[in-house]
Formats: sequence, C-alpha cells, structure tokens
Amino acid sequence: MVADGLRPLLSAVLREVGEGGAVRGTLVRLCEGFERARPGLQCAVILTEAGEAHGVAVVASGCDAELEELLIEFAGHATGAELAALDGSPDAPVLAGLRAAAEQLGTRVVRASPLSHGLGATLVLAPLAQVTSVGDPGLGLFAELADVVSRSSADRRALAGHRRVHEWTGLPLRRMFVERVHAEVNKASRNDVFALLLLDLDSFRQVNETLGTAAGDFVLRGVAARLMAAAGEVTAAGRITALSRFGEDAFACLLVGERKQDQVRSAAAELLRTVSKRYDMAGHDLFVTASMGVSLFPWDGEDAPTLLRSAELALQSAKERGRNRVEFYSPATGVLDFDRLHIKTGLSSALERGELEIVYQPKVRADTGEIHGVEALARWRSGKLGPISPGRFIPLAEETGLIVEIGEHVLRVACAQAAAWHDMGFPRLRMAVNVSGVQVQERDFVQMVARVLDATYLRPRTLEIELTETVAMQRVHGTLAKLRDVAALGVRIAIDDFGTGFSSLAYLKTLPIDTLKIDQSFVANIVTNPQDAAVVRTVIALGRNLNLEVVAEGVETEEQARLLRSEGCDLFQGYLFSPPVTAEAFGRMLRERKGGALRGAASS
Repeated sequence: MVADGLRPLLSAVLREVGEGGAVRGTLVRLCEGFERARPGLQCAVILTEAGEAHGVAVVASGCDAELEELLIEFAGHATGAELAALDGSPDAPVLAGLRAAAEQLGTRVVRASPLSHGLGATLVLAPLAQVTSVGDPGLGLFAELADVVSRSSADRRALAGHRRVHEWTGLPLRRMFVERVHAEVNKASRNDVFALLLLDLDSFRQVNETLGTAAGDFVLRGVAARLMAAAGEVTAAGRITALSRFGEDAFACLLVGERKQDQVRSAAAELLRTVSKRYDMAGHDLFVTASMGVSLFPWDGEDAPTLLRSAELALQSAKERGRNRVEFYSPATGVLDFDRLHIKTGLSSALERGELEIVYQPKVRADTGEIHGVEALARWRSGKLGPISPGRFIPLAEETGLIVEIGEHVLRVACAQAAAWHDMGFPRLRMAVNVSGVQVQERDFVQMVARVLDATYLRPRTLEIELTETVAMQRVHGTLAKLRDVAALGVRIAIDDFGTGFSSLAYLKTLPIDTLKIDQSFVANIVTNPQDAAVVRTVIALGRNLNLEVVAEGVETEEQARLLRSEGCDLFQGYLFSPPVTAEAFGRMLRERKGGALRGAASS
C-alpha cells in the first residue's frame, strides 16, 4: 500500500523512468515531491560511479545552501563500498562526520539506505526538534523510488556504452572522435596541419536550473544542428572533417586544411558566433555563449592525447579570461595549473599584506556629462606575481570561498570612501559595488550589508549593489528573498552584464531592481553590428517600460555615445570618459569637474 500522500509522486516518477527522463532531473523532482509530502524533512541522493563516489549529491532545488554544501562534501569523500554497507540506520561509521556537521546546522540524519549496483545511497534528514519515525513507510518508499531511477540510469548507461553516436543529436560520441583524431595523426605527413577545437557552452547549467532540462536539451540540439551545418561548408581555414558530442555541454571539431593560425582563429570565432545566435523555443528567445580552446597539429601535440590535453588547457584559459572567446594553446597555457596554485596561495594572504587596491570608474549622465555615480573595482598587485587581472583572481576567490572576505572588504572600503566624498560636498554621488553569487548565498549576506552601512555612516540610498544576471537567477527563491531584504534597507540593486544570462521577463519584473547595465560586449559593436544595436535598443526600451535606469558599460567612442544617447540611455561608463582611477585621482576629478561635463558626454 502506497504511503499517504505519496501516490501522485510514485506515478510521476515511474512515468519519467518509463519515458527515459534525465536521471538527475527525476531525482531532484523525487526529493522535492517527498519533501512536500513530509514537511520538515530534507532528502538527498548520493550518486557514485563504478563503486567510487565522485562528488555528486542530488538535492531538492530549495535545499538549504549550507546543508547542500555539507552533502556535496560528504559525497566527495565517501566510497561506494562504504555506502553499500548502509542498512537504513543513521548510526553507520561512514556517517559520523556528516552527523556531527549536520547537528551544527540543527539537523540530524534519520535514515541512510544504499542504492543497488553500487550506485550510492539515499539520505533523509530532519530538524533536531522534529520527531521522525525511521519506520515511516514513506522513508522506505523514497529509497525504493531512488533505487528504481538509478537502476534505470545504470541500464541506459550500459546500453550507451555500446553506442558510438549520441542518441538525439546524431553526433559521434567522445570515443569515436578520439579514434578519428588518432587516424588523422597517423595519416598526416610532415607538412600537414590540422586544428582540434573544443567548444563548451558557458553557464549551461544555469539554463537547466532556471528554465528546465527541456530548454537545455533544445539548446543542445540546436548547437549540434548548427555545427553539422557548418561542417558542410568549406572555409578559408579548411573544412570540418569530424564533430563530436564530447560531454554534457561540450562539443569537439577537427578542422583540416589551412596552415595559418589567423585563418583558424577566424573560423573558430565564426563557429562561436554561429552557436551564440538566439534559439527560438516556442516563441521564447534563448541566448547562450560558448568558449573554445584550440590546439594545432603538430606544434601542440603529435598524438591524440597530447592534442586533446592542449585543447582542454586552452579551453580552461578561455573560461578564466572571461568566457565567450577563443584561446589557442601556448606554452604559457601549459603551466596554467601551476599559475592557479600560485594565485590561490598568494590570494589567501593578499588582504593581510595590503595588496588589494580599490579603484573607481565614473558613471556620467548621458544628457549632461556630469558625474552621477562611481563603481568600485578591486585590483590585486601581488608582491611576488605582479599585477593579477580580476578575470583571473576573482573566479579563484569564488572557488576557494575567499571572495566572502574580499567582497566585504571591498564593500567596506568603498562605502567609507563614498561617505568621505559626500562630506566633501557631493552628497548625491552614488557608489556601486559588485557582489558575487557566493556572497549572496551566504546566510548573513543582508546582515553584512547592514553592518557595513552602519559602520561607515553611509546613507543606504547612495549605495548600489551590482550582481550579474546569472547570479540573480541562482537559487531563485532564496536570492529573491535576500534581494528584497537588501532593498528594504534602502539600498539600490543593479543587474550587471544584462543580456548575457538566461533570465525571463516574468522573473525580472519580480526582482526589486533599480538599474539595468548593458553588457559591454553588445556596446562594443553597436555602431557596426545591427544585431548588437537591436539588443541594446531592446534593453533600453525594456528599462524605460519598467521604469529602470539604464547604464551602458564599455563606452569607448563618440559614435557609441551618440547612438546610445539617441536611443535614450541614461548613463555611460567607459574609457571614453575615464579609466578606473585611484580614490585620490577620482576626488580631484570631482572637484575639477564640479558643474562640468567629462569629455565625450553631452556632445551631439
């Protein structure tokens, strides 16, 4: 007999299994459904591969952030053999660390059951104050359903191991592509040249998490179709002779023909543009960007494994340098992993050594050219490594969690500086500070902002918190609640890099935002590219209709400023007016330009 309230969940899960649904999506919905039926409990499924845990913890989308991190850490250390020995009891030795850490969060493990075929385990946790019977038949049903889903996944993987072509994109799988690279290497003569291109979609996980796996699958099919169409064309750089669905959101190409790197770069950039054009899904526009790493035979490797490794390092470099770009392998790329280690090590003590500097870039009014606000930007000048670009150290700070301490430091310094400028006679000057998604997910993020405002005596309405569109879409309900609490303090909120993420208008209008910032990638080609001009025009119109202030980033020419002004953009930010400068230099700029315009603005 099905436990009370769980019959619809049972039917839905079995239907998804029968239809071959994505295993992780089905397990997330299983966790969510069970938690709805048993309020207070939190459920997780730990998935392992070949008997060894590989850090995959599947939880409901509304799972507490700290608890989710705890489960991810547990998944990364427990072995398949240890999980297989579980018997439902929460007292197993392998759970000792998890039990102790969970109790610190006010939660206890009430059931832990193994999945069959060495695939992992299910966990059910409850608040310490909640009395939960281990004999609850619902707990057993949760474990049994998770086992059914994971076993169906194992069966599909076993069948997939015999396939050489991806089922619904029609592209060769990784193994077949590697064989093709081997063959190309073996037949190449001394003078032959070919390029191996690895393409990875940027922030693709965000598409699945915010719009659903159906949207993600639609994009993947679209990318595959566009790459196959490109493979039928002969370019100045040669022709694509092989394609592959290389990973979950990764594709690979072989480009055979021309020897010149510039022509290969041009062909690779054209592929990125092709992939990044909008996707129309039932009347809804979806946009994605991609990064690409390129290795060249024979210079970057004379065998398939070396060429693949070189392309992977180049791809990693493209991701770290801002994404949506092409990077070629170079010897410098080859030491990227060592650089990362040195940067991580140095970053941990950069604050103590006073190596982080805050610089300031003005925002000017489009109509008058007067300084209206300023954005605080962190710069790191390492005593050992020299200047490190934000594009390199910020991702590593997020990866290590150091961004929480660094972010609060930047906010505190910027707010204190803004208060000082107000005292100088510029009381309406608005200070903008970027915040990371890692910071926003911190439990005391709102309290931290309030503490800084109190400590620096800054009026809340003169502070603007900037977060990217992607960050705004993370853990939607929790993020929305925190942003509303920040707005309740009186702080303004801006969406940075607007147009590069995956937010829907329905969600956008629920956010307590005051400002949209047009990403500089659109502004850069606004004069010469009609598509970028159309995107900018649309964002400005959207801002006007939602009564939001619109800022254009990366304004560098008079022509860009003139076009943006004609469309009704409110504020400009960019090198046309000023690069980021020190606090002292910005203070002089305020005094010298009081009542006047910065160069490049307010000109017709």
